[in-house]
Amino acid sequence: MAKSADLSFLREISLLQDLEEPQLVALWPRLRERRLRKSEVLFREGDPGEEMFFIRTGTILVSKVVSGRVEQILSRLQAGDVFGEMSVFGRSCRWTGRASTSSSRPIRRMPPVSSSSSWSC
Repeated sequence: MAKSADLSFLREISLLQDLEEPQLVALWPRLRERRLRKSEVLFREGDPGEEMFFIRTGTILVSKVVSGRVEQILSRLQAGDVFGEMSVFGRSCRWTGRASTSSSRPIRRMPPVSSSSSWSC
């Protein structure tokens, strides 16, 4: 059973705001914590989208290469934000660019919703 502190984290996630406590308790065991190093890249444009991420602390930058080594920041995500949900629910490839950390912080990730085999982009 999830600890109350775990449930308070889930309640901070806008995507989960309307869920009742029993639903949050059922969701918690499916989540896996992943600690990231500063500047670690989580995914790149075109990678198969198989996970959704809930940011617990820190900042994630979503960017896109626009020319050579020049990247444009598309979004700066912080604690309580969610990303990767479109690829999990839509079973598609990542199209926004890449996501990397700007600080070393833990996030919670939700593995694929179904156990069906992976696909390629």
